[in-house]
Amino acid sequence: MGKTVFSVAVISFLARFASLAATQVYMSFYGSAALNIYSYAITVIQVIFTCAGTALTTVVVPAYSSLLGQGSGTGASGGTGASGGQRADKFLNDIITISSAFIVVLILLAFALTPVLIGVSGAGTSGGAGPSGGNIRANAEEFNYTVFCLRVSLPVMFFNGLNFIFQGVLQSHGKFALPAAVSLPSSLSIILYVALLGGRFGVTGLLYATLAGLALQAVFLLPAVLKTGYRYKFSFDLKSPEIVFCLKASGPALAAVSAYQVNTLFNTSLVLGLGQTAIYNFVNNIFITSILTFVYSVTAVYYPKFSTAWAAGDMDGYRNSLGQVINVLLLFLIPAMFGFGLTRFQIFNLLSRWGKITREDIAVAGNLLGLYALGIVPLALKEVFDRAFYAQRNTKISAAAGFIIMAANIAVGLSLINTLGVLAMPVAYTISAALGVIALAAVMYKKTGGFLKRAGVAVLKYLTAALVMSAIILTVEHLLGGKFGDGLAGRLADFAIPVAAGVPVYFAAALALGVKEVRETAARLRTWKRTLRR
Repeated sequence: MGKTVFSVAVISFLARFASLAATQVYMSFYGSAALNIYSYAITVIQVIFTCAGTALTTVVVPAYSSLLGQGSGTGASGGTGASGGQRADKFLNDIITISSAFIVVLILLAFALTPVLIGVSGAGTSGGAGPSGGNIRANAEEFNYTVFCLRVSLPVMFFNGLNFIFQGVLQSHGKFALPAAVSLPSSLSIILYVALLGGRFGVTGLLYATLAGLALQAVFLLPAVLKTGYRYKFSFDLKSPEIVFCLKASGPALAAVSAYQVNTLFNTSLVLGLGQTAIYNFVNNIFITSILTFVYSVTAVYYPKFSTAWAAGDMDGYRNSLGQVINVLLLFLIPAMFGFGLTRFQIFNLLSRWGKITREDIAVAGNLLGLYALGIVPLALKEVFDRAFYAQRNTKISAAAGFIIMAANIAVGLSLINTLGVLAMPVAYTISAALGVIALAAVMYKKTGGFLKRAGVAVLKYLTAALVMSAIILTVEHLLGGKFGDGLAGRLADFAIPVAAGVPVYFAAALALGVKEVRETAARLRTWKRTLRR
């Protein structure tokens, strides 16, 4: 399991890095101001994709996996009688037909209502200036172009539904690599478009290239799905037990997974009128890429432990696993919070200052990342508690926490947008995520008791070690003082040298403070070293 999780984490990171590279390519080519409406349209579509798709995968995987486990037949193509494989194939036929029909209806409704949805979305309500100097809704040309971009994007939802169903099928068959790499077609499509045709067809062509890449994700997975033996046959059975389960479970699952995505959509709508959507989305993607790739890898290892312990009635094992995963995450994410805050400008100076990206863009991005860094711990803990409740077969508590997070984000964002501008968004996110985590932790403590026995002392040790690390990073940054110049080598040195100095100091300080996980790892490394010498 550890090897599988590690390989999936590496593939996921590389795929997310390719996505960031594609974003960097088109931002450098066009500049952030020209991409304001494009970034908004793509964010809207991706939020819908992620919410609906993740909920779909959440309900499809357990239903399909349980059917596969009921028999050894290969299903429609295997011809072994009334096997679990055949029932699994029929379930897939039903879910593909039903979800596709629902998506087509949704596309038609959204196409008709797009102008209304933009009008009530809050885009530009802050009164901030758009790229041509005005509020999006007050500028007829920009409003019409936004409507056009969203309408053109809607048909891709059909392929997105297939994409997430295919991911669920492959994961149920123990094939994780392709689902982890599924975003690669979209990234490559964008990079090739900018390199070959970007100057000829502009941002509108970029939109079409992005949509083509998103549609290709389902095509990317199809050969592997066919290798499982599955072949689609039309079936529309709303009364099958598996479909009834999916329909009942999809609502709470959708609510549980939508909190962050809905907040992203709302925040992006507010930022649209400020003309800084591209920068905001780029920072948001870096934040998510660097944190969630690590968090998902750790929680993937512990999720089965939660489920097994809860199903067996082993409350001590459940509490210990929950406390352990929290400690492991905090060990790495507390210094990450300090590190992002201290090196925020160096990160973007190295990654982003190319082409039409200006120093002003870098300043905005750095400040956004610094504020987002404060939300690293709440973001991670929410994912942990969500999975801990899912292991109890309880999605309603996470859904309720999602509503708390959404309501708090909207309230704080609206109250601060006129004062802080785009910086209000990470502040709203951090506050809302913290409130949601507090609610989840309180309910979990009431249900299970002392899962945080070691957390208090451990957090103090992590914070102490992180402060020592921060002092070293600040000292090294001061000593460097731009001595290496403003070229690529100089920017790389300004970022890499303080980090290379700070990270070992953090773990050395944690070891000196007696942090259990670091002490045990150091002992294993010493044993491994002695074994190699022999």
